[in-house]
Amino acid sequence: MNIEKQLCELAKTSGINYDLTHITKALALLGNPHLGLKYIHIAGTNGKGTTADFIAQTLEHHGSKVGIYTSPHLFSYTERFQINGTKISSSKLSSYISLIKDKTNAISLTEFEILTLVAFLYFKDEQVDFVVLETGLGGRLDATNIVIPILTVITTISYDHQAILGNTLREIAAEKLGIVKHEIPLVTFNQPDEIRAMFHNKTTELNSPLFCVDPTSENYLINNKLLADKAITILGFEPVTIKNTRQIGRMQKISKSPLILADAAHNIQGIEQLVKYIKLHNLETNIIFSVSQKSDEDIKEMADMLSAVAKTLYITEFDFYKAVPLTSLIDITKDIKNLKVLPMNETSKLIKSTKNNLIITGSIYFLGSILK
Repeated sequence: MNIEKQLCELAKTSGINYDLTHITKALALLGNPHLGLKYIHIAGTNGKGTTADFIAQTLEHHGSKVGIYTSPHLFSYTERFQINGTKISSSKLSSYISLIKDKTNAISLTEFEILTLVAFLYFKDEQVDFVVLETGLGGRLDATNIVIPILTVITTISYDHQAILGNTLREIAAEKLGIVKHEIPLVTFNQPDEIRAMFHNKTTELNSPLFCVDPTSENYLINNKLLADKAITILGFEPVTIKNTRQIGRMQKISKSPLILADAAHNIQGIEQLVKYIKLHNLETNIIFSVSQKSDEDIKEMADMLSAVAKTLYITEFDFYKAVPLTSLIDITKDIKNLKVLPMNETSKLIKSTKNNLIITGSIYFLGSILK
């Protein structure tokens, strides 16, 4: 079994451990490779990956060697570990995982904990100047939250992973704010009124300078670049012009005529941003949509929002163990008038033959299967 399959199997069986106990023990057995590196630590519901990439690209422009750890991936686990835009090799990733399993075999580690340990070992060995470190889930008890960063960044906050992070925006915000450290600056967007005071209270309590950025565009990539530029300025560097994010499947144009756009809007906030973009550009478009592991209520709301701006909304499925099966999607969305069911084997045919504008959205893993 190759490393990709091994990690997929581990992900299926290990689940999520929202706790720092196991990774702390594992790091000690590995010689604490996370110590001594300069981290920019990023949390948030949406926008972490592109914000991380904009920060990394700017630091690289200024001559720094920059490691970036993000999740999830579209095609291969190697995408999660990059230095100056170059992915870790499969053989090196495999050797780090073997080392971790050998040194920490007495500890039951999840897939994400193992991958986070890989990031620390890899970036330490490669002696990078900076590590741009994205949380996997939440912040307070996320496996990445054992570092002392030089800067923290929090992107947008919305409803996602409520079973772990809480059912209210305040509960979710509290978890994200768990990455803020004593006297370490925090850069964030101006958050909704409901949680704005929490940011001021937390940073005051920890004597951490707070810098807030106002979103200016319906295009989240423009807003995330503004957030990254503020972070870069706090780090003492000049922002630079960056044409595109290296993150795949974020407002990615596959074709110009007709317009085919791939965007990983995998939760309600992401769909809201996509709908704003469609309205702003008066796009007459068909939409293909598929998701993984969402509540029926969330799926219905997301589909309703998309159907309101789509000529036709196509519901489909994809080959992934967390993917919501087509039968469930059909049942949840049966009341939507302009909806059509698209079997998985028909998806590529529709994309190749379309003469209409088309947006492909939903799960990041769905986009990965399409973009292949």
